[in-house]
Amino acid sequence: MKPLNKFYLIPVVLFSLICTSSASFAQTPQYFNYTGTGASNNSFPFAQAAGKAVQWLFLPGDFIQPAPLPAGKKITTIYFQASSTGTGSRTFTDLVVMMKQDTITSFPLGVFYTPLDTVYYEPSAALTFTANGWFSITLETPFNYDPTKSLIVFVAQCGGSGTGGNIWQQNLAEHRRNWSVAGCPFVPYANPSANASVANFGVDVTDVTSVTQLSAEIPAEYKLSQNFPNPFNPVTNIQFSIPKSGVVNLTVYDAMGRKVSELINGYHNAGAYQINFNASALVSGTYFYKMI
Repeated sequence: MKPLNKFYLIPVVLFSLICTSSASFAQTPQYFNYTGTGASNNSFPFAQAAGKAVQWLFLPGDFIQPAPLPAGKKITTIYFQASSTGTGSRTFTDLVVMMKQDTITSFPLGVFYTPLDTVYYEPSAALTFTANGWFSITLETPFNYDPTKSLIVFVAQCGGSGTGGNIWQQNLAEHRRNWSVAGCPFVPYANPSANASVANFGVDVTDVTSVTQLSAEIPAEYKLSQNFPNPFNPVTNIQFSIPKSGVVNLTVYDAMGRKVSELINGYHNAGAYQINFNASALVSGTYFYKMI
């Protein structure tokens, strides 16, 4: 008989403002479209010192490696694959990532697709690139993903000092990429040639989590309660209270301090709340959850 998994959670509460920045990891995204084999090399937008804006169009069914990206997920981290000549590191000014979903299958010529939702912005951010390796940007606002629609991803920076940053891309038939002719402010390139390309791109995702408000009564203090049941398999409940309205982030970490799931990250009114955490994708062990 297969033994039941057991999970333990330990609450941690922080009441401070935390400024996030992009981070690079030598790892493979959970879901991605292509790898470097047979791809071409491009310097847009990360290997451009004067700044550059690029947007790509990823169609439904693009993210099929190592398995199709399912419904009911939100994107927490995006990845690009550095080329064999892309090794180095750069510090960027005004690095921004925007996203949107639509039913389009190609871009209009000579114009950026708008409007989009900002999911990441830092006035100064550093990225490190390893030849043929994936580098990542952790979104500050997770993006709910619909696998039946195309995904538009816009990445721009207003200047980068350092070396490296070239990425692998695939040359396709459709108009799947737009870019700017210079740095900030960004002016889209009007010539349709060489636009039939898409970056080697991947994502990390987590489940879309529903939050239930237990009470609108204003609590006296911030509180993150012990989950129940504990231990559990595979679902447990987590309750928290906030005396003031604001952005709440609730994240789960493993015993090594690595983030394994971002349960919520958004604005909530003052009150008491409960969410359900499903750990079916994790191995048995002890985990920590932190509220900011």
